Amino acid sequence: MSHAFPHDFRSGPSLTDWDPSKWAILLFHYFGFATKLRRAKDEDIKDGLEYMRLKEQGKTLGEETRDLPTWTCHELKASVTKKSRCLILLDGYVVDATKYLSEHPGGSKLIRSYSLKDVIVRTPSPDTWPDASVAFHGGMNIHSWAANQQMKKLRIAKLES
Repeated sequence: MSHAFPHDFRSGPSLTDWDPSKWAILLFHYFGFATKLRRAKDEDIKDGLEYMRLKEQGKTLGEETRDLPTWTCHELKASVTKKSRCLILLDGYVVDATKYLSEHPGGSKLIRSYSLKDVIVRTPSPDTWPDASVAFHGGMNIHSWAANQQMKKLRIAKLES
């Protein structure tokens, strides 16, 4: 599961995983030389392990099944202008990245560069709105399965085509 959770200081989440760097970092932490160690959420690790188990069997997890509202461009514009949220477009979905800003390994500035907050007011055409899809799927970084799952959880609506 190495690199599946890039913000986790450990290469392996289990106590018994061979991970000398984890033990060195924990030793530095014990003596106060390392602070604010970040770890993946237990739920994400559990989901990742299930994904790997199914992948080994040649199976895949099903697509997201929760129902999301479909927003028109007008509804999206109204939502963006009346609330102080960091909404981005990703794969045809509206993603509320507000709570994820502090967790993003690349920093909040990177996500904010795709925010619709100021752009949507100035440019009425959806064709000119920033879309994070290219950056998310390889323009800057090919994101892990865990990152894809996280973004699916942050979806709040599907944008009408």
